[in-house]
Amino acid sequence: MLFDNQQPWEGQVETLRKCLEAGKPRLMQCGGAKRLLVLMPESSARARPLEMLHRQLNETPSVAQDSDGDFVLCDEVERISLTQVAVTLIERRRDYAEFASRLHTRTDVSWSPLPDLV
Repeated sequence: MLFDNQQPWEGQVETLRKCLEAGKPRLMQCGGAKRLLVLMPESSARARPLEMLHRQLNETPSVAQDSDGDFVLCDEVERISLTQVAVTLIERRRDYAEFASRLHTRTDVSWSPLPDLV
């Protein structure tokens, strides 16, 4: 639907921009680096989505073929602080960290504590 020739170029770019924003991982606020990965149908010669991403949205994605015939956009994220991920997941609530410390866990696993959360 997105890349048909019936919809004007500007409308397609705006739709793609909104989809990218809606799918952005919440953990991106933790810093680190990201890469955009695009999966395109096998035998797809469609350059239009890649052209939109590159020219209009300043994204240069890695591209792979998808045998299922789907068009998929995926943000790969790396070099994120584990502490920042934990803080984000508990929504910066110190009481959640305290509750977690009260849980009983397996005794045969050596658990390492997270650094001070904030």
